[in-house]
Amino acid sequence: MSASHAETTKYKICAITTFYHAELNVFKALLSSTLPQVDTLVIVNNGGDIDSTLLTLGYNNNPKITILTKNQNIGTAGAFNLGAEWAFNQDQDQDQSQNQNYTHLLLLDQDSQPHPDMVNTLLNQLIANQNMGKKVAVIGPQFIYKNNNHVAAFVKHEGLFVKRISKPQELPTTDKTNRAVTTDTVDKTNQTHCIQASYIISSGSLIPKQAWLDIGPNDEGLFLDLTDIEWGLRAESKGYKILASYQANMYHQIGFNQYQILNREINQHSPIRRYYSFRNCINLAYRQYIPLNIRLNFVIKLIPRFFVYIYFSKNKRTQAIMMIKGIWHGIKKVQGPYEN
Repeated sequence: MSASHAETTKYKICAITTFYHAELNVFKALLSSTLPQVDTLVIVNNGGDIDSTLLTLGYNNNPKITILTKNQNIGTAGAFNLGAEWAFNQDQDQDQSQNQNYTHLLLLDQDSQPHPDMVNTLLNQLIANQNMGKKVAVIGPQFIYKNNNHVAAFVKHEGLFVKRISKPQELPTTDKTNRAVTTDTVDKTNQTHCIQASYIISSGSLIPKQAWLDIGPNDEGLFLDLTDIEWGLRAESKGYKILASYQANMYHQIGFNQYQILNREINQHSPIRRYYSFRNCINLAYRQYIPLNIRLNFVIKLIPRFFVYIYFSKNKRTQAIMMIKGIWHGIKKVQGPYEN
């Protein structure tokens, strides 16, 4: 059963995004597409002149916008945690009779652009799954790369391998091995489908308040990469489900370009992002609440990725050095922002 608009008006959604020297047109796309769909947008300033940006874009007096600043870059994990803390502290400060309590968080990267109906679609599907008795940690949209309009696949771990699912018709209807992806008819009127994934990207994630409080905040020690993966796997270890929607859509950009190898979309990133990715893959391999097959996959995949990333990189030496540093720091369990 789908939630009607009248039903969904009782929900209060606080969106949280980071700001780090964002391009004006990119940030404007985020603001214009997000503000009509949420009750509040919290902008955590990780670096740059957010006040001038909002003034230039004409959003400096928007009552829906709240700016939080820590005077240092606290990463995406820290930013989302700070925004969530602010949102739920408002619950304690507000008069209960005013019905201002936030019921959901919506996490967004600064280069994301939700489709006009994304939030309502996600909320409807989330409510429908909860009504079917499912313990849902998060639901997120499928995202479309801004630069090439390719649709990103959802991820499901099966043994040591990863199943990437990008089209509803690819979903199995039975699960004889107990490992296959399940298909759920969420909205019986519109035959809306979503799948259970192993994890989803943080941007576009709609999270119920109780799930966030039960699972806990993002791991700020990871700082940047794999924070969403760790949170999703931690949620699964606590009995929650991670849902991915084919009906909700969002434009998004990961890296500054993509290339394809064997029908796989590979994102190009800066050397510092490679450092965090490699370091945090090793870091997560130590965590016992993550299934062994997934931890092994994290480590094994670093070998081919090391050579693939170098091959496609313009600055091969720097890429190699940063990836090797990431592996070494991961073994040493280094956390937090990179220190040269």
